[in-house]
Amino acid sequence: MKKKSSLDLAVLATLFAIFLTSSFDLVGSIKVMGFTIRTVYLFVLFGAGLTLHRWIRQKELILPEGFLFLGIWTVMILAFVPNSPFVIRNVGYGAWLLLNVATIFFVVNFMNRDNMEVFIRVYLVSFFALSLLGVVQYITPQIGLPPLVVEQWWVPHVLPRVNAFTYEPSFFATYLLFGIPAMLILLARGNFAGIPKWLYYTMLVVDVTALMLCSSRMGIFLFLVFLAGFVVYVMVRWIRERKLGLHLAMSFAAPLFVTASVLLIMDMRLRQLNKDVGSAFYLNDTGWMEKDI
Repeated sequence: MKKKSSLDLAVLATLFAIFLTSSFDLVGSIKVMGFTIRTVYLFVLFGAGLTLHRWIRQKELILPEGFLFLGIWTVMILAFVPNSPFVIRNVGYGAWLLLNVATIFFVVNFMNRDNMEVFIRVYLVSFFALSLLGVVQYITPQIGLPPLVVEQWWVPHVLPRVNAFTYEPSFFATYLLFGIPAMLILLARGNFAGIPKWLYYTMLVVDVTALMLCSSRMGIFLFLVFLAGFVVYVMVRWIRERKLGLHLAMSFAAPLFVTASVLLIMDMRLRQLNKDVGSAFYLNDTGWMEKDI
């Protein structure tokens, strides 16, 4: 195996930090002139510095696909920054746009066919880390430990709705809906991105569990819609290849089993703590399964 250089290690560490902190709303953020300055911006700037270093050192800068249109759009947005009574706010949004452009250049200039699997692995592990935090967040107040940055509760100070470091549970669900489908698609193809199989399945179980624990109805609904379409994809592949491999079958069976199991456990736990709950907690306040008064 080729030994990684200091630059390679710096790139991977920066990329992981960007992935990990991209959803941070409640930790490492400060308010400046009405804007929220997030930790992830610092890592993006460091990534931009690494890109600049590579450009100067190797005399080469790789332009992203569609750079011409991206450049035109960026220049137009920046040109109209002064055209507002809220110039400071426009400056902030312009800076945000430049940070996103810097992220694109950072990834494009350091990702290639040789290290693409490593980049994917780093991406998936970042979701696992925050999902693990979400599971811990759900457990700690129920065993008498202080809650970890919990924003919403089913039962105050006892049964939380998981949000990790995002503003609220629905934000966390939206975040996870990027990582879990990626894991399922790779699994269906038998591609584990260099992660040991036992760890890959563990990561998938923890990610899906965290999504259920956040109890975002819309997030879970969208996940189930994705799973429905994904099952169709699996069936088509099964018919075409005339073979249903283990990993292809597990790509939809595992998340369905985990989803059903966690929802059942959560419902039982809520009924145990709140005797007034007369129907499945996901249907509370929706008008379904509730008696007319």
